[in-house]
Amino acid sequence: MLELQTLKKYGTPIWVEVKVSPSTDVNGKPVGVLGVTRDISKRRAAQEMLRKLSRAVIQSPNSISITDVEGNFEYVNPQFSNLTGYTPEEVFGKNPLILKSGKQPRLFYQQLWETILAGNDWHGEFQNRKKNGDLYWV
Repeated sequence: MLELQTLKKYGTPIWVEVKVSPSTDVNGKPVGVLGVTRDISKRRAAQEMLRKLSRAVIQSPNSISITDVEGNFEYVNPQFSNLTGYTPEEVFGKNPLILKSGKQPRLFYQQLWETILAGNDWHGEFQNRKKNGDLYWV
């Protein structure tokens, strides 16, 4: 299989995927080639958008973390590590409670999670604890 950029009839560039296989007669002797070409322009555009979004998250000056539905870390960007002192390997699979400072009441976190689990955006500020014990605001 081969992916390449080519031109449509009136010169518009498109990306195509080309699959080629030999065609044989009943004795197995090659008699031709069977080729299939498919337009993959939309897929390539989606892949490029994902690359751009990925770079934006990785290079963001803001700490970004992604958790699974149970609240365990699945991804943290480099700024998260710079801010908290935790490497991605140290937090993956762990709950953000490892950052909990103890400065907010239990009800604060309960309301935060109820909001998120209801599919709504939560906005607010709270104090977390870095790996070295220092406190910081988020």
